[in-house]
Amino acid sequence: MKSTILAAATLALAVILGLDALSPFDVRPVAAQTGADVSVSIRADRHSAKPGRNIIFTITATNVGDAAAQNVVVSGWQPDWFNFVASGCTSSTVWVNLTDRLTCKVGYPPDFPVDLLPGESATLTLVLTAVSGNPKGDWHVFESAWVSWGPDPNNPFWDDATVNVQVAGKSGKP
Repeated sequence: MKSTILAAATLALAVILGLDALSPFDVRPVAAQTGADVSVSIRADRHSAKPGRNIIFTITATNVGDAAAQNVVVSGWQPDWFNFVASGCTSSTVWVNLTDRLTCKVGYPPDFPVDLLPGESATLTLVLTAVSGNPKGDWHVFESAWVSWGPDPNNPFWDDATVNVQVAGKSGKP
């Protein structure tokens, strides 16, 4: 009974004040983001490794928007105390090429960009090895990933992600 009286009083007050009668109670739709929206994720094939073990980092950029993304570039980096082993770019829907060992560009070589359509993804895979000689013993490294896109490659939109990997075991001097 009290809730009915409260609702009636709220409705009467809203009418007197000239407000939208149901504004405290109704659900209003939020406008969805439109346009290209590229998100990036990164995962490691293991979360702990000893020096000398390879760790495979998979960086995936996906267009979760409703329009094509232009000038898409997927990047990773090589943290201190890691050696570069290999890298590669893949996509099942769009041409991608490795522009340097830590960067993948959507498009045809040498420099002809192709749009990443809604729902399409591009993946950069990095293989890195933890090196011996770090005096800290066990340590954590945060491998980072970035994706940039937009009509102006000099002023892009971007997203980033990180993954934490522990390198276990104090190793000898380098």
